[in-house]
Amino acid sequence: MSDFLFDFDIARTEFSDAGYAAVGRALAFATRFEANCRALAVLIGVREAMKARSVSDGESVDDLFERLTQEYWQVRQLRHHETAVALYKKLPQDVRAVLRVGREARNEIAHELTLSIAAEIQTEEGRSTLSASLRRAVAKIADADRIVCVLAHLETRGPLPTVAAFEEFPKRVVEWVCDVA
Repeated sequence: MSDFLFDFDIARTEFSDAGYAAVGRALAFATRFEANCRALAVLIGVREAMKARSVSDGESVDDLFERLTQEYWQVRQLRHHETAVALYKKLPQDVRAVLRVGREARNEIAHELTLSIAAEIQTEEGRSTLSASLRRAVAKIADADRIVCVLAHLETRGPLPTVAAFEEFPKRVVEWVCDVA
């Protein structure tokens, strides 16, 4: 009887620990993004909209969330104080695209990135590829997450971030995820 189905590389090295640590942080941040999307969906009434509106054929809950968020984004007025005006100039017009890219990056981290990690972290080239993939995906998630968070703060009348904090957020998240040494 063979146990090869249950065999996996359990050796811990400096390289494997750093790689798995970065992936773990990426998964933690991706989970945060998903939770923030769910919270915003509740705040802007996605479920109620699903019941009240006729949803287009083939439109998923994610598609509806993106569409309603885009509508909400365009209707919401951010010009109520100086920080909001400066922040407004930094915000994208096509929120749906940003959210879709963020969701796809989240799915990449959660479902695809780790499939080949055991082999990748064994070589310098593989570690570099993993790091670059993580950086790209996490930056996309952070870009989408900051939009979701700003909308949630607007809806709950919470304080808006400073322009500097808004701009630096993706970079700070990428550094937290990937700089594990």
